Amino acid sequence: MLTQKTTFGTNIFGAGALSGIALAMLLFTAAAFAQPQAAATPLSPQPDEQSLQPGLAAYYYKKKIRHLGRFPTHGWRPGKPILELNHRFGKKAVFGSGLSRTICVKMEGVLGLHQAGTYQFKALSNDGIRITIGGVVVAEDPSVHSDRFTEPVAIQIETPGWYPVLVEYFQRKGTAALQFHWQPPGSEAFGIVPAQAYAHVPSE
Repeated sequence: MLTQKTTFGTNIFGAGALSGIALAMLLFTAAAFAQPQAAATPLSPQPDEQSLQPGLAAYYYKKKIRHLGRFPTHGWRPGKPILELNHRFGKKAVFGSGLSRTICVKMEGVLGLHQAGTYQFKALSNDGIRITIGGVVVAEDPSVHSDRFTEPVAIQIETPGWYPVLVEYFQRKGTAALQFHWQPPGSEAFGIVPAQAYAHVPSE
């Protein structure tokens, strides 16, 4: 079978052309990850700093799902703000839900992106996760799975400031985890998004 593939490549493309195509595909893939996928839209108007409270507003819904396509649309129970996304729960309760399984969590607020330039994001989750910043999905792995990272997504920040963020997450059963990582402009490596980058405006 290997010989047939080699012969096909030689006959159609000429010797060495197949490796050239493979190299081009590799370079295209690398470039795709290195370039911003979209420009995020900042919150407008920008919130008054004094009105912001730490963390993301959190909401819970007890439901057994296998995909974010079945995520609840109403009937959420509010909880205490979630200050940071850096959790490996194991089989313990997920955030402030009081449950270790069959729980959906929605988090809303703003993310401080106070430098212009290219940010990269990725998330480690178990189970489903989708994170949207300024209208751009920066992390998505919507079905049941063990601990694993999403592929990095780069976005362009043209105007420094606060950007709306939405986190949709569910834990079906077994162990649970959720971490959100970023690589800000000028940084050489990914790190956990720090607590001070998250905020929300309390509902009245």
